[in-house]
Amino acid sequence: MKLGYQTNTWGGVVGHPAGVTSVKDLYYLANGSTEQALSDIAEVGYAGVEIFDGNLAQYANKKSEFKQILKAHSLEFVAVYTGANFIYPDILEDELFKIESVAQLSSELGAQHLVIGGGRFGRKELWNQTMGY
Repeated sequence: MKLGYQTNTWGGVVGHPAGVTSVKDLYYLANGSTEQALSDIAEVGYAGVEIFDGNLAQYANKKSEFKQILKAHSLEFVAVYTGANFIYPDILEDELFKIESVAQLSSELGAQHLVIGGGRFGRKELWNQTMGY
């Protein structure tokens, strides 16, 4: 069995500020250095890595650089994590657009998996109202 590690412990987790006004532009980010996280993860012996979609987006125009960082540290690109709600019909189209964009970039950079976190309703009344019950 090989073990991988998520870069989310480097600098804490935040959402991209564009998400305040645009769901399709809302990404999770680890505030720390992705390069440092990958170096540290490899140094302690992990074989693979999972990163947030927002950290991956930083390499959208630097794909070869990202691949080189992984190669330099002998890390497998195991997964990218993205989140969505999937509970509000009014924003579903934007959420799916973002997920498709993340999946495309993840694939181009060699990720083996896309991890998608969904939302949840906190109250049955809200669920019933949203679903039209």
